[in-house]
Amino acid sequence: PDPEPDPDPTDDTASDTNEVLTSADLSIDKSDDGSDAVAGTDYTYTLVVTNNGPSVSSGSTVSDTLPAGWSFVSSTNTTCASVGLDPETVTCTVGSLVVGGSRSFTITAAVPADAAAGTVNNVADVTGNEPDPDPTNDEDTEPTDVVREADLAITKDDGVTQVTAGD
Repeated sequence: PDPEPDPDPTDDTASDTNEVLTSADLSIDKSDDGSDAVAGTDYTYTLVVTNNGPSVSSGSTVSDTLPAGWSFVSSTNTTCASVGLDPETVTCTVGSLVVGGSRSFTITAAVPADAAAGTVNNVADVTGNEPDPDPTNDEDTEPTDVVREADLAITKDDGVTQVTAGD
C-alpha cells in the first residue's frame, strides 16, 4: 500500500508474453571393436546418441548408411530396421533424452562374400525434433578395414587300401 493515493490504478500491473524456444545439441558417436571385417561374415557397430542440451530432446532418428553391398542383419534395439528395399540404410528411433542422457544401439551387418579388401566408411547421423545449436557433431564416420580370407582344404583318396610294390 502506498500512503499517497494513486490517481490511475489501471497502470499498476504489466505483463509480457514470450515464446519459449527449446534446442537440443544431439551428437552421435559410431565405433566398432577395432578388428577387421572379414568378407562373408557379420560385423557389428555401436552407435551412441547423446543429448548435450540445453533442452530435453523429445525424440530423434538415427540413420546408419552401411557400406555399399552390406546389409542389415539385426540390432539390440527393436526400433532399428532397414528402410524399405534399401538394406544398406538402417533407421533407429530414439525416444526422449534428458540433458546429459544417451542411448546406445548395436547394429550387426552382413559383409558380402565378394567384398573387396580395403577400407570402407560407415556413416551414421542423428536428426532431432528440436533445433540443434551445434550440427557439427550430428554425423560420425567409422572407417573399417575389410579383409578376405579363405579356409582351403584338400583331401586325396585313391580308393584302395593296399598297393603292390612296383605297381
